[in-house]
Amino acid sequence: MTKATVFLAMALLSIAAFGQTTITVSDGSPTGSPLNFRGTVTWKPKFSADCNITGHNNTSKNILAWTASTNGKKPNGEIYITPAMHDHFWKSDAMISMMAPAGQDFDSGFFCPTFNTGNKNAPDGGSGPASLTITATFVQFTDGTWWGDPAQAKELAWQRNDALTYLQQLSAMDAATLAATIAKEPAYGMERGGPNHLRGEMVTTWKYLSEDPTPAAVVADIAARLKLAKTHGAWLAALQ
Repeated sequence: MTKATVFLAMALLSIAAFGQTTITVSDGSPTGSPLNFRGTVTWKPKFSADCNITGHNNTSKNILAWTASTNGKKPNGEIYITPAMHDHFWKSDAMISMMAPAGQDFDSGFFCPTFNTGNKNAPDGGSGPASLTITATFVQFTDGTWWGDPAQAKELAWQRNDALTYLQQLSAMDAATLAATIAKEPAYGMERGGPNHLRGEMVTTWKYLSEDPTPAAVVADIAARLKLAKTHGAWLAALQ
């Protein structure tokens, strides 16, 4: 199939109505990938988007974590390229077993509005042919083994270690310092892979702690997460 044919097919799949454009997501995962994606995305006004994207675990093992690249073209012609990372390291074993079970479909958990980031809202400037390709780049299973890009394995290990260090620092604080620290959102960082990582896992950890209803609940949450890190230590060691 030629590039022109693919482009025409995507154009025919695009449905522009009431300022919206809906397309079918393409899966770009390589042959033999343990993970594939399918679904739809709808670009909407006011920098909004809806999506229904399902992942499928092609293996006989439960998935612990995965990363993917998303590469698309918005209806206004802007290019959309961003990585996605989903790690269940900090969840209980019972919950992990339900997140991406062996041989089954699962909710990919994409935050749909991110597909409409950019300089202009998607419908602005026209409703031309749009596309979105999702490609699996890394998978770690609950037996510790992993598949995919070593750079993604390194990044995932960094994220887990960064969150772990943050929790250890919080655990050592007195009550007043802990309360003041949790009250302020930490710096996210500037550059993935550079001297200032995008500190996504650490900031996500802070967000959960900041939503705990009482100081005692925060302390208990920190202790529970540190316990999980110890229990799941082999999963982290497998990536280092």
